Amino acid sequence: MPPSVNRLTILRAVETECQNKGVDALNVADVARQLGVPRGAVAEFFHDEMTLLDAVLERHQSEYERAWQDLLPPLEEPRDVLRLLASSIAKLIHKEDGGQAYVNIAAQMCTSSRFPLTTRPATTSAAALQLMGKLTKSTGVPFALMPIRFERMAAVLFASVSSWIRQGHGRIPDDLFIEDLVDTLAFISLAPPSSHTQRHLEN
Repeated sequence: MPPSVNRLTILRAVETECQNKGVDALNVADVARQLGVPRGAVAEFFHDEMTLLDAVLERHQSEYERAWQDLLPPLEEPRDVLRLLASSIAKLIHKEDGGQAYVNIAAQMCTSSRFPLTTRPATTSAAALQLMGKLTKSTGVPFALMPIRFERMAAVLFASVSSWIRQGHGRIPDDLFIEDLVDTLAFISLAPPSSHTQRHLEN
């Protein structure tokens, strides 16, 4: 008799699959095989690979976004908003149950044509939109450029933390890493467009 599975055991298996084979190779059948159950046992909870990844993102993101409910509303300075974002992701390296896997999965999705991160519900949650709204209000970047800036910022954010994990995060203190990451994210998200970019926008 095959072992029983639940939502959490499936998501942990997805995280392992993505860590071992990469996000773009994710397959429901392979997840089922890893768990030793028929494909239908996984499909009973998640009907395809994208719903699996959405659930992985939500499993981790919902946890730190709950903390944003109290921390985000009073923040007005862009660097403070970016610090909240950067520190939320960086702290996941210390979360034993899938924190590092989540960061690596999100980093891969930033460059995936099959499962792009920035079109997913997790990146358009109420808390995520509130955070982006605060940044948008503080910058002179034209609205037409914001989606591109957001995609680039997400790629740098997750790739930076993922690289920090792989290279041994202990070599750089958490606080220093976060502040330097905030510097980088501020440059990406808040820098005004050059005259060259402005001309392209006007054409």
